[in-house]
Amino acid sequence: MKARYHSLTISIKRKADRYFLTFKAIGTLSIEDYQMITPIINATIKSEQHPKLDILLDITQFNGGQCMPQ
Repeated sequence: MKARYHSLTISIKRKADRYFLTFKAIGTLSIEDYQMITPIINATIKSEQHPKLDILLDITQFNGGQCMPQ
């Protein structure tokens, strides 16, 4: 089944210096979606010099995304 809308859900959990990030992408993501993600992740992990990341991507309903401008 193809999604008729798009959404991006982000969850960030932290325990000491380890971060667990989960992403669920539905539909076709826009450039604005990607521009939103980057500062959120950077702000979350910038306090650690060498953060440890565990990442789970749920792309079972992901249809792709727009290309980033060069």
